Amino acid sequence: MKKNTDFNKKVFEYYMALYAVNDIRSTIITLVIGIADIFVLLPAFANPVQPIYMYIIVPPIAFLNVWAIWIVINPRKRQLQYTLFRGVFGIVCSVGLLVITQKFAYEMLGLQTPIYFVFSVGLYIFALNHYYKNHIKKLQEPIKKSKSSKKNSGFGVVAFVGLGQLVANISLG
Repeated sequence: MKKNTDFNKKVFEYYMALYAVNDIRSTIITLVIGIADIFVLLPAFANPVQPIYMYIIVPPIAFLNVWAIWIVINPRKRQLQYTLFRGVFGIVCSVGLLVITQKFAYEMLGLQTPIYFVFSVGLYIFALNHYYKNHIKKLQEPIKKSKSSKKNSGFGVVAFVGLGQLVANISLG
């Protein structure tokens, strides 16, 4: 069976728009050095040092660094590559942070059971799949003209964050 993958043209053009050349250099430096190298690569080398985590994390981060240098050298020619770079960056950092979470759980907290690994990886795959399906659905639906763009825009997020803090304070205190 062939699925219908017709996307809303305006939404698709918005996602595939080229980024400003002046911003590409600073954004790539911030993304790679500020996020990937510090928040993903550095914890892989933190104590307790386990080579398995480094073998998983270092090659994709090294690839991101080389690709970032390639784009930074001449961003005018590589504007479209930058769009792909941001997607790959998101995937690499997401999986890298999942691996770092496993390292901290098993090496620092001393977990012995594989249940945490199975549950967290399963939840990660479920969340990624759910995000992917909803994102494709949003790209395929027609643009709706809203009467008011400020109608309850962030109330759900604020309530969720507040509820999370309340549960954390009750469970810890």
